Amino acid sequence: ERGDVRDFVLWKAHKEGEPYWDFKIGGQDLPGRPGWHIECSAMARELLGLPFDIHTGGVDLRFPHHEDEIAQSKAGYGVDVAQFWCHNEFLEVEGEKMSKSKGNFFTLRDLMERDIDPIDIRFAMMSAHYGSVYNFTFAGIVAARKAKLRIQEYIYALYELSDSSFKNAEVSSLRQKVFKNLADDLHTPKALEEIFVFINTNPAVDLCSESRTELLAFFKELNDIFAVWEVGPRQEIKVEIPDNIVKLAEERWLAKKERRWADSDRLRDEVLKAGYVIKDTKDSFTVEKIS
Repeated sequence: ERGDVRDFVLWKAHKEGEPYWDFKIGGQDLPGRPGWHIECSAMARELLGLPFDIHTGGVDLRFPHHEDEIAQSKAGYGVDVAQFWCHNEFLEVEGEKMSKSKGNFFTLRDLMERDIDPIDIRFAMMSAHYGSVYNFTFAGIVAARKAKLRIQEYIYALYELSDSSFKNAEVSSLRQKVFKNLADDLHTPKALEEIFVFINTNPAVDLCSESRTELLAFFKELNDIFAVWEVGPRQEIKVEIPDNIVKLAEERWLAKKERRWADSDRLRDEVLKAGYVIKDTKDSFTVEKIS
């Protein structure tokens, strides 16, 4: 029986039909299995070594799981488990709790199959503090993509523009503010806010070459953490159009030339549904992937 409200099970006695280990301690045979919390203490010490830097987990694990993990690790090994504990809040979808019964349960693979860039999802989730409830919406992903591209275009501009004036930007101040917010319990929303305030008041076209060089070094350092931008010159990416899409586009062009308008519209819509758009020229056509 539990002798104190602070007690928790380290070793569960064997019950009929349950898996168990043969275990001896103090000359006693105690067949059974580990308590729920033991596995984390054992894996942390064996695989990571104690103490390690950051221990994460859902807010629902703060008590009792993590408190018990701390208690038994400190008692058993005599050292702390981790330097920092970060507990993320729950996820909502379109303002409702995510659940399979409601049909609003998405995995990352599900979203990628909808042609959503996982980097856009990463950036969207960075816009909320990990300790607050994150409400996933498809409109939010679109907004996050636009915000991410706004900074991306600024980075490209730092490479592409020539000096038109000689404004010195307070890049060191920006860096200090951004990393101060990241050091404050990983407050990514405030860190991003500082970046947007900066680029709004310091157009790339106005900056001198020294400021641009300093900014590029800052974005590279920050992107080693965030991994959401390309810190380099703009690259022209050639998109290969699948053969079946090209064939549909050719059939559509032929139908159009023969004035089979219903067939032309149907084939155009089929290409559009697959994520591509046909652009007619005077004597031909091109096919582009919808971004």
